[in-house]
Amino acid sequence: MIQLKITIKTLLVLSLWIMVSGGWLDFFKSSKERWSGESPIAFFERATEPFLKVFGNSRDSASKLIDMSIFGGLHPSVIAIGDPALVGDPIIDRPEPGLERYTYKTDRGKLIHFIFSPDFEHTHTELFFIPFDRRPESILPEKITRHLRPNIEAESILIYNCDDSYYQFNISFEEGLIDKVGWTDPTPHNQSSGRTKRGACIGEQP
Repeated sequence: MIQLKITIKTLLVLSLWIMVSGGWLDFFKSSKERWSGESPIAFFERATEPFLKVFGNSRDSASKLIDMSIFGGLHPSVIAIGDPALVGDPIIDRPEPGLERYTYKTDRGKLIHFIFSPDFEHTHTELFFIPFDRRPESILPEKITRHLRPNIEAESILIYNCDDSYYQFNISFEEGLIDKVGWTDPTPHNQSSGRTKRGACIGEQP
């Protein structure tokens, strides 16, 4: 009997809180936010974690949303080939078995190309850019930067092509300034996981 009274009291308190804070629909709705963007952006998503996801409206839109010149002609899936006039010769080291690291210095920052082969059969590559000019607008368009939250300690932007299963760019921020930019080739992920229908591609219904 006592337990029943406690349960009823708990339900009454919960009902009162729901009514005061905005009703039943607000209580049950997802914490994920989604809103439309300007082309070549289809839409943005932000959930409770500190990630702003940007979905392009075509299969090549991600590279249109970042200043690609920061990479000096390098590509994450092409090992140690870039424009020598932009990136020069790399410093190559092997910090552990199966891992090679190519480090380039440019007039805009530092490029680090990781080639990881844990079993010496399958290779994972990723290219990072660490900028001298850490302002978001130095590499990103205003249609993205206006959605940043400069007052939070850390945030990341993940930029996807419209139906890729994995992001192409990951830009991490500390106190509103760029920490590093990661470029991953999503092709292997699409081949292994398939593409994702999320209503972002032009002509595709969500």
